[in-house]
Amino acid sequence: MTIETALFFVALAVFLAIAVSRYLVHARERSEAAEPVGLARDDIPAYSNPGSSRINSQLRTLKLEIEPLAFGAGAVLTGVVAFLLFLELFPDAVLLGLMAGCAFVALAFTLLRSLTQWRARRFEARLVDAIGLMHAALLGGENPIHALAVAANASKGSVKTELNEIVKRLELGLTIEKATARMTDLYDSEGVRLFARMLIAKWYAGGDLGILLRSVGRIIRERVKLRMKISGQLAGARYASVFVALLPYLVIPVFIWKQPQWLDTMVNHPFGPTYLFAAVMMQVVGLFWLSRILRTES
Repeated sequence: MTIETALFFVALAVFLAIAVSRYLVHARERSEAAEPVGLARDDIPAYSNPGSSRINSQLRTLKLEIEPLAFGAGAVLTGVVAFLLFLELFPDAVLLGLMAGCAFVALAFTLLRSLTQWRARRFEARLVDAIGLMHAALLGGENPIHALAVAANASKGSVKTELNEIVKRLELGLTIEKATARMTDLYDSEGVRLFARMLIAKWYAGGDLGILLRSVGRIIRERVKLRMKISGQLAGARYASVFVALLPYLVIPVFIWKQPQWLDTMVNHPFGPTYLFAAVMMQVVGLFWLSRILRTES
């Protein structure tokens, strides 16, 4: 495959990604225009759309206003760029270049999942304070919906947005399951699911919501404290892994400056591309495996 052919496919992929993204945006605008005036598009439960994918939920969690297909096209383009760079260095290693491109595509989706989990853990940590505020409002004589509104008004960021969304949906007459569906879909974690199930149990079975809030708040607070403790204990191993991963790429400029013939020997050797690709892939696999071991929550 020549560079000109590869660039043609890149341009074609960019054109298709832009065309599909614009079509999806126009389709969404038409559907929003067709919605009844009394109920906005954002008031519909997140899971009521059977075509919504997990990638769409992850993009919404990260507040990225792009379509899943556009993100997939961007990931593929990243893989194509990696493939072209590999071909530029090793023109005869087409198969290894394809494997490198596929690895970059997988890396994009893995990074999206990791960032989504990080946002969900941050939301869970901030939800503890909102639960305490809601419990205090109940002790002050407020009903559950007003207690949710009080906690939402006193909170900040995504917690404020999601609690206000629950209150708005309940006031519109939606069920408690549909009212909490968006929060559990965007910030999927054990603590958030426990809070949502507690609200559902209260709405259907009754009981003292204050006791439930105090128990759930204590459980989530212990989870957050344990996660912070484990994260602190593993911080040294995490920083060491990052340093070890970056060290070879920091040494390469020194080799180019002091001993360029060393890299020339590797590039020009018949097995050079294979050795280089194998080394990078072993490093990537090792980093993924180490990050999974060091992850405080799966």
